[in-house]
Amino acid sequence: MIVRMKSVKKVTAKGRAYYYHRGTGARLPDDPRSAAFHEAWKREEAKLAGRTVRAGTFGGLMVAYRGSPEFLNLADSTRRDYARIMAYLEPLATTALAEFDTPAVMRIRDKAAKRGYREANYVLAVMSRLFSWGLPRGITSSNPVKGAEKVRRPAGKAKANRAWSSAELAFVTAAAAPGIALAVEIAAATGQREGDVVRLTWTAFRDGKLHLRQRKTGQQVGITLPAGLASKLDRLPRTAPNIIVGERGRPYTRDGFGTVFFRLIAELVADECVAPGLTFHGLRHTAGVTLALCSATTSEIQAVLGCTAQMAEHYSSQANREELAQSAVAKRERTRN
Repeated sequence: MIVRMKSVKKVTAKGRAYYYHRGTGARLPDDPRSAAFHEAWKREEAKLAGRTVRAGTFGGLMVAYRGSPEFLNLADSTRRDYARIMAYLEPLATTALAEFDTPAVMRIRDKAAKRGYREANYVLAVMSRLFSWGLPRGITSSNPVKGAEKVRRPAGKAKANRAWSSAELAFVTAAAAPGIALAVEIAAATGQREGDVVRLTWTAFRDGKLHLRQRKTGQQVGITLPAGLASKLDRLPRTAPNIIVGERGRPYTRDGFGTVFFRLIAELVADECVAPGLTFHGLRHTAGVTLALCSATTSEIQAVLGCTAQMAEHYSSQANREELAQSAVAKRERTRN
């Protein structure tokens, strides 16, 4: 069978099999016995055969990284994003690694910025990962991306993945279908990512806690839920293995959940019920800042969110700014009175 070939990686998620070409990271059709699968596989093989992968070239670095455990063990969504950026960088495949310096990286960044500032910064992130990955393997001798500045968010543009206000949280949960509202409540309380929340099963909830292994990091986390949310889960009928279900009582696919969620947010933004920039991932920031405002330490925030110390410190600094702002306003009001 084709799935036994070394150039094909099989990933099983929620009982469904997905297939990827190891060399290019491209998604292959679902049926490995179909003609479409074989044709897609041949196209990806042809792409590899047509590349110049001499040692010391950027193309050689990308091909080596695509076949590494570090790439293949990434979360599905992250691997797809990395593969998309590397496909964008494919015209640089024949360029010698020695030709990459900070000015060259800045030129690549500026060209990518025409696709948006976030895209340009993601190009920098992937390139930095490639050069850093090659260092201990003797493929690269330096990381020229380190000296390149990120593109700043345009003035007036809504910040992506910003924290939600309490009013926005109330508006969304009131307007959403029960399954979407419950997912939002869980994410706001625990700071877990969309994919992890959507795939939660009832076996993960016991004794007022959620126990799960994060797909992106592999970290095992156990989080005590607020009493009201835990009581709400206790009262819910368990009609499906998953906690989050749609109106027909069936679990959401991740894409299906995202479609319904963003349609709801777009409607609320159009009605001016919430401000632009709300994302599900912003609930992770909401939880982090809320914990910091409650005087949680960096280590405690890390334990709940399963995040890096750098991100935990970011949430703490944001909370400190909010507290200082509130203190300043209070002082101003006292002075006026």
